[in-house]
Amino acid sequence: MSELPENMPYDAVIILGAKPIGATPKFPSHIYAALDRSTELYRLEKTRYIVLSGNYALRYDRDNQQPPFRECDAMADYLLAQGIPRAALLLEGVSKDTVANFYYTKREVLVPHNLHRLHFIAADFRIARLDYLAQKIFGPDYTVTFTPVAATVEEVNPTESIVMQRTQDFLASMPPGDDSFLKDVFYTHPFYQRPKK
Repeated sequence: MSELPENMPYDAVIILGAKPIGATPKFPSHIYAALDRSTELYRLEKTRYIVLSGNYALRYDRDNQQPPFRECDAMADYLLAQGIPRAALLLEGVSKDTVANFYYTKREVLVPHNLHRLHFIAADFRIARLDYLAQKIFGPDYTVTFTPVAATVEEVNPTESIVMQRTQDFLASMPPGDDSFLKDVFYTHPFYQRPKK
């Protein structure tokens, strides 16, 4: 692709990884739908970069299991196979949960590359929580929009509302954009302890 125009709508499209389904080394279908949509936006010259965020789900550590891949690498491989140039992909490969996705994406990708107009593509059931995290962790210096993609019934997290409430409780006292609040809390804060059933 030729040099992209400066006045494109987004500085970056962002896709967060997800835990593979069962024991298979494949993502849920909504991740591939998000990746396909990001490919369309890049080819339409709507974004300069595609940001791919995720190491592996924290549950692997809790269960003493080896993750099948680093999420950002697997997503990058998929996009490279679609013809997206490597220079257009920015990877964040430290995070192990959604809060960390936002923190490390901001610290390691957005700030160094001066990216402020952001567009998330994510499963429909996740959008409300991602919007909340964007407001809290990215803060008012960033413009953030969303495109939902459909998740199958089996892929929808049945505890999403609980996770949302716990996330809001965790970040309630955090001033918007003050990501220093999260320094040194991964993954020892009580938020990361499994809730009692």
